[in-house]
This record gives sequence, structure tokens and C-alpha cells, in this order.
Amino acid sequence: MDTVSEKSYSLDRKTILKTVAGKTPGAYVLTKKSGTTWEVCRIQRSNSDIQRALLAACNEKNGNKGKYRFMYSCASSLEEAFNLQCVFYHCHGIKNNPNTFHPQRAVGTEWNCPMCSIYGNGHIPLGITIG
Repeated sequence: MDTVSEKSYSLDRKTILKTVAGKTPGAYVLTKKSGTTWEVCRIQRSNSDIQRALLAACNEKNGNKGKYRFMYSCASSLEEAFNLQCVFYHCHGIKNNPNTFHPQRAVGTEWNCPMCSIYGNGHIPLGITIG
């Protein structure tokens, strides 16, 4: 069973390499420190390598050590990565997210969002828990 964790990690190369499996799909939430709070600044998925996607985000934010954190979950399939991105979008980013549009399905798929009816009936897929 995959769990969408609320645990966050420092966005740095060492932490990513130690914590996140490579060559696997997944989704992540990137947060930025704003005063005394953390604000969501990105919600993304990787269809092939969540570790590489996080390393790229880390490289983009180079020089801002300690200002960014991430939450993530690996997936066992592309569809599960899409489901995770949707869950992150609806739970963490729907109000103040630069991803102003709902996560997109992969081309040629008929996947439904697990949280809303944008692509059909919303439901939390079996095997994904939030906690």
C-alpha cells in the first residue's frame, strides 16, 4: 500500500539521494519558507524518475539552502503517479498553487482524478491512504 506522507524533507542533493528511490515514477510537493510558514510553490509528477525530478528542482533552487522542503510519494505505475499528483493538488495546492490547472492525464489515457469529477467520478483509489 502506498501512503501519501505528510513528512517533509530538506530540498538538498544529499537528502534526495538518501531518501528517494531512483528510476521510479511518483509525485511531489515543493514548499518554500515564507516568514514562519511553509507555502506550496510546486506540485509535480515524474512519469519515470521522481529522484531525478527532485534533483532538478534542487538544482533550480541552488543557493537557497534551508528555504525549500519537499513531500513525495513513489508510484508503481504512471497512473498511480497521476493519482498521487491529483491527491497532492487537491490536498495541498488548490488555492495558492502556481499549477493553476488541474493535473493533466497522460496522452492517450482515460484516467479519472481520484478527488474530483474533472475526468469522471472522483474516488480515492484503493491502496492510497492519506496520513
